[in-house]
Amino acid sequence: MRSFLRFLSMVCIIFGIASLLFAASLLFARLNPNRLAFSATPQVVEQRQDSAEFSSIAINTVGINLPIETTKIENNKWGISKNAVSYLSGSAMPGQVGNSIFYGHNYNSILGNLVETKPGDIITVFYKDGSKRDFVIRYTFEVSPKDISILSQST
Repeated sequence: MRSFLRFLSMVCIIFGIASLLFAASLLFARLNPNRLAFSATPQVVEQRQDSAEFSSIAINTVGINLPIETTKIENNKWGISKNAVSYLSGSAMPGQVGNSIFYGHNYNSILGNLVETKPGDIITVFYKDGSKRDFVIRYTFEVSPKDISILSQST
């Protein structure tokens, strides 16, 4: 019986250490500043120096209502905000021709529940002049983090 308890305690210790190592690797991956690095800088319109004309974004069906902060790609890394939805400077403004590129879905507190959106949901963009514009989600799909083709401008 004593050898069984010793064996069981060793298994628990090994399992505990393995769990701590796994948790540490997940934490490192979350906090690693290179996680948003691109192997090549995606082609976007020349990055604007001024801030975007909009102030916030809302998707009421999934409880998203957050400010928007303009960010840009520097040294193949996308700058991100920890408190707002990041908008890629140089991508099309919402409603203009091209892709409007927003980021924040890696943070549960920002766009974590974006995966719950579905076709027909309304995205409302609020502009700094007090106006707003609604956009309807037509379709959703998951993109691999390594696929930067989604960042290319479409017409």
